[in-house]
Amino acid sequence: MEHYYTNNPTTQSREKIINSTIANENLKFYTDNGVFSKESVDFGTKTMLESFATVKGNAKVADIGCGYGVISIFLAKKYPTFKFTMVDVNNRVLELSKKNIMASCKKLLEDTFSMVEVVTKNKGYYILKAVK
Repeated sequence: MEHYYTNNPTTQSREKIINSTIANENLKFYTDNGVFSKESVDFGTKTMLESFATVKGNAKVADIGCGYGVISIFLAKKYPTFKFTMVDVNNRVLELSKKNIMASCKKLLEDTFSMVEVVTKNKGYYILKAVK
């Protein structure tokens, strides 16, 4: 079975649009086979974003394992002065992120997409911490 952290998924593509409401913001995202949480924005991400708060006026945000762009797109809409770097090992999700940015948050085009070879992330729990 192929995992969503595969560099170049061979799973047949079946791109679709999902709708999600996060903190009263209605969002649409392109998703596809071979990506994490393709049917809906996952509970942990949604909960983190709905709880996120900061007094920081400007911030440089590293969205590691950006997937199809949910975190960066939501935060860019809420905090338009933030700058983002979005990275993922999965080329399919990087293309979906770019498509989602074009559809809903072109401000992020000024920022950087990066391809990395190794990503470590403990998904055992979520840490809810404001940027200071």
